[in-house]
Amino acid sequence: PKDRKAIPSKIVFTVKRDAYGQISKYKARVVVQGFRQRKGVDFTQTYAPVAASTCIRLAVALAAKHNFKMSHIDVTQAFLCAELKEDEVVYVQPPRGFEEEDGKVWRLNKALYGLVQAPVRYFEAFMSEVRSFGMKDVGFEGCMHIVRRKGKTLILVTYVDDCLLIHDDDGLAEEFKAHIGKRFEYTEEGDGSLAWHLGVKYDRDWDAGTIKLTQTAYIDELLRKFGMEKCNPSPTPMVAHTRLSRSDCPEKPIPGLGEKYREMVGSYQWLLTMTRPDLGFVVSELSRFLANPGQAHMDAAVQVLRYLKETRLLGLKYDRNGGGLEGYSDSDWASCKDTRKSVGGFIYKFAGAAISWKCKRQPVVALSTAEAEF
Repeated sequence: PKDRKAIPSKIVFTVKRDAYGQISKYKARVVVQGFRQRKGVDFTQTYAPVAASTCIRLAVALAAKHNFKMSHIDVTQAFLCAELKEDEVVYVQPPRGFEEEDGKVWRLNKALYGLVQAPVRYFEAFMSEVRSFGMKDVGFEGCMHIVRRKGKTLILVTYVDDCLLIHDDDGLAEEFKAHIGKRFEYTEEGDGSLAWHLGVKYDRDWDAGTIKLTQTAYIDELLRKFGMEKCNPSPTPMVAHTRLSRSDCPEKPIPGLGEKYREMVGSYQWLLTMTRPDLGFVVSELSRFLANPGQAHMDAAVQVLRYLKETRLLGLKYDRNGGGLEGYSDSDWASCKDTRKSVGGFIYKFAGAAISWKCKRQPVVALSTAEAEF
């Protein structure tokens, strides 16, 4: 139609790596330039939830605590399984080398990667199959579902096309896979002991009853990326008595420093989110100066890499003999040199290791230590 524009597309090549950082496969996808879509014309809805990292760790802790088996399902070409709604008319230009005769374009019946509404359409399609199996969400997390049949339990944690299965009965798990397989193709990893999920390596010791989560391969990649493979390791993420401040920011941005600094701090976020609560304070501090970092801030960011080299094998170990739910919180008082606001944090443990944590500067100035902590 004359009043519509076809959205460009291209072929994107990616390399997938395993738990040890080795190349496992090569992938090629046709990806739409979704940033060219217009709201109200090419799409309406865009939001699709994913499982919180706390939810994933809770499921793993339950598996360790109750000797549940774990496996990982990866839906193949997930977004291509999602059908667009009748009122969603999207035209796409074929990628280079696949042009149609007479300059014709494609009208999509199903979603493609890069399409703004692709995640929500896939989520709706997958959740309809999950619910038709009789699974119900746990209430506090829309991407964690559970079903119980004849005393057997199956827990499903969904992160886009990556599905984590926790179960105590192989028959129930196979029944669910067969149900999902009628509509979605998938690949499977793990025969009771999951090895790799969302960039996290899982090491399970059935005799000891433990599951350890580490991101060693990711840390090694960071050290190579920033040229710190041969750096001197450090036992602490920050130098003692370091207090970063806006006074350390330059009057004019230092060329090249800001981009590298933001890349470093952003890389630490995934570690903090998944397996490294010990980075909570330092990442919180570094994130305050992303707009205009100075050399003192960069030195503090490099110190984190030295610490990661020293502690690259650290992770979370859940134990069936670990305790129940435990919670701790603490706060300093007026530690921020710029605002005199306090920094508070909390951590919750289950099965002997952390499942939830946070470190954040408080929104208001506390007038006493008691006020800062409560």
